[in-house]
Amino acid sequence: MFLKICSSTLKSPVGRVTSHFCCTLSSGTTGRVVDDPEEKMGRMLRHFQEHIHNKFNRYAFGFFACELMNLLIAIGAIFATHRFLDNQYLDYGLMVYR
Repeated sequence: MFLKICSSTLKSPVGRVTSHFCCTLSSGTTGRVVDDPEEKMGRMLRHFQEHIHNKFNRYAFGFFACELMNLLIAIGAIFATHRFLDNQYLDYGLMVYR
C-alpha cells in the first residue's frame, strides 16, 4: 500500500515532492526492527506488571455494581407495578393466555 501511494503521487508536481519525501522516509528500513527481542519482551512484561496489571479492577468492580443495581431496580419496578395494579400485574399474562 505504501508503494501504491508513492507511485500514484508521481503524476503531479506535488506528487514528485511527496514521492521524494516517501522514499526518504523508507530508505534504510530493511534491517531488523527489534535488536534484542528477549530483552524487549522482558522490559515490556515488567512495565505491564508495574503499571498496567490490575489497573482496571476498580472500574470493573464499579461497572458490575452498577449492573447489579440496574437489575435490582428493574425487579423492584416490576413488583412496584404489581402492587400499584392491585396485585394483578404478575398474573396478567397467564390470565390473557387462558
